[in-house]
Amino acid sequence: MADHYNILGLDQTATKTAIKKAYRKLSLKYHPDQNNGNERYTKKFLEIQEAYEVLYDDKKRKQYDVYYNRMRQSRMYEPVVKEEVIKPVVEYFRADKIYIQKGESVVLEWKTTDADEIVILPFGAVESSGVKSFKINKIEKESITLTIQAINTKTGQMDSKFILLRNQEYAAKDTPQKTAKTTAFTIPTFNSLFSPEGRLSRSDYILRLFLSLLFFVVVSYNTYEGIQETNSSFLIFLFVAAGLFSAAVILFQTIKRLHDLDLSAWFLLLLFIPYLGLLFLFFILIAKGTNGVNAYGDDPQ
Repeated sequence: MADHYNILGLDQTATKTAIKKAYRKLSLKYHPDQNNGNERYTKKFLEIQEAYEVLYDDKKRKQYDVYYNRMRQSRMYEPVVKEEVIKPVVEYFRADKIYIQKGESVVLEWKTTDADEIVILPFGAVESSGVKSFKINKIEKESITLTIQAINTKTGQMDSKFILLRNQEYAAKDTPQKTAKTTAFTIPTFNSLFSPEGRLSRSDYILRLFLSLLFFVVVSYNTYEGIQETNSSFLIFLFVAAGLFSAAVILFQTIKRLHDLDLSAWFLLLLFIPYLGLLFLFFILIAKGTNGVNAYGDDPQ
């Protein structure tokens, strides 16, 4: 049974006036209508309502006190943990480009939870989630910083994220080598092959997919005949290890490719659906990644 006194922030000697006052204060704070139907607030509100209904009714309170006193005297009673502090969260804050120049438009997207005051600096207050477009009329600095602040005024907690938009003119001056001839592919490191973090461009993904499959085919071809002739345990181990290595590389690279398309790794499950999986794989191979920063990192381009 719940500790109704603790829920209302009262002790067992509280008067009916104190109970009513505490209920009004807490019910207003946690009412679902005041918190966009947030699940945690709704659960807390129901606990407050139940505590009030029991303690404000003399008959119910008398019955509850009998049990409550027994519970405190036995091992069944454990002090209730201090009320959970609900922290606001900025789930994502992103722009469709990171390099800007005069006359261009920039599109911002954001989503927050457990916050009742959201501000994007320098623009001002906004909704908890949304899309905003603005035009660069003038830019004299090397970069522009945009910051989103998600504030829960009831708990005093805040979360924030920022986006750095770089002036294209400064970027061109600082990195003249970018205009020179560059390779279409990036050389992968060992860590990048076995990490799902970040994003992977279409060209890099196709190259790594091809090399992984080529590695497996070469190893398989050279070990198959040996296994048939000698049934060597080492060759069998080598064959299995090559298969696992290639599968792991393909798995992690596919996840990063999905990130470049702004898709979660859970979309991998679509590959196991007959026919639909082939169509989805074709989509992964030809689709163009999102421009600029997204929820999974910087643009690999």
